[in-house]
Amino acid sequence: MSENFVITLERRKEDFMYLVTWSPYFRLEKYLIRNRIPAESGIFQIYHKESHNIVLIHTDLAYYGGLRGTLAELIDPQSPRDYPHRKILLHEECYARFSLCPHMSYLQDVKRYLNHSEANSKEEGEIFVKEIDTKGVVRAEEENLKKEDPGLVSFFVANDVNRYS
Repeated sequence: MSENFVITLERRKEDFMYLVTWSPYFRLEKYLIRNRIPAESGIFQIYHKESHNIVLIHTDLAYYGGLRGTLAELIDPQSPRDYPHRKILLHEECYARFSLCPHMSYLQDVKRYLNHSEANSKEEGEIFVKEIDTKGVVRAEEENLKKEDPGLVSFFVANDVNRYS
């Protein structure tokens, strides 16, 4: 599932141009996380389903534990990790997507940009991010489908991060 979902950087003079290719959306279920999500560093977004829409509630990065360990810990009711959206993750239908990158500085720059915080790198250039959304949905029951058929998104994606803050 992770073959093309990476973050790349192109430098243009002092500016940083990141290209973020997102994975298909997947439901936060133990089975999918354990079998389909790589144990590599990357950035992820978590969405909460409301009627036929999904709303972005959190963007974060996973570095040392990798995406698999971090996402598994977030949905584990026995986990000691304090997470602001814990009730939503444990009791409601949530989705996520990710993009891989082995460079911590790239991940931090992209996270700052996506969270609308200070968007300047440690160096003096500006940060720009172009996102490529695959618009597919991976479900546990669809694992045996053809690889070239990513499925269709059956909900609207809304980026209202402040709703749950």
